[in-house]
Amino acid sequence: VNVSKKGWSGGATQVVLTNYNAFADALSAGPLAYKYNAPILLTHPNNLTAVTKNEILRLKASKVTIIGGTGSISSTVENQVKQMGLSVERISGQDRYEVSYQISKKLTNKGKAIIAYGLNFPDALAISPYASKNEYPILLTNRYEVPAVTKNSLREKGVQQTIISGGEASVSSQVAQQLPAPTRIGGADRYEVAA
Repeated sequence: VNVSKKGWSGGATQVVLTNYNAFADALSAGPLAYKYNAPILLTHPNNLTAVTKNEILRLKASKVTIIGGTGSISSTVENQVKQMGLSVERISGQDRYEVSYQISKKLTNKGKAIIAYGLNFPDALAISPYASKNEYPILLTNRYEVPAVTKNSLREKGVQQTIISGGEASVSSQVAQQLPAPTRIGGADRYEVAA
């Protein structure tokens, strides 16, 4: 909320809402939030957090995009937002990989995509501002296997170049070989990857 107050002191028409513990959803949503010029606000899964509700009111937002399925943010929270008079869009999927795929459909991507390990946050977090500024989707992968939905996204979006965020301990060379024209931003650990 304090980030929202600083970045959107004059209000915002849209808000991106994510579960406060579901880091993967929030990371994938970074480029979309940038595109919408929307702050990312956090909530508990079964009740709209009071401080978040107050910030949505202060922003005078008209639309909330919920990231994740009802397991991440319940229909109770969705209804609480609707009762505030806002329109709601939900971008969901069976898992974090499908959520990142569904988010990618909203981005133009310009032929490029970011690939990051889906079960940890540092590599995707470090590259999120770059991805956001360029409207490149952040697509999540497993260490040794590219999920089918991620492959679908690369194909559907006509991605010609991928940027892997993370070393081979996060995204293996086997995965890299399955990606279009991959370049890797790696490092010995998360600190070096970020640097």
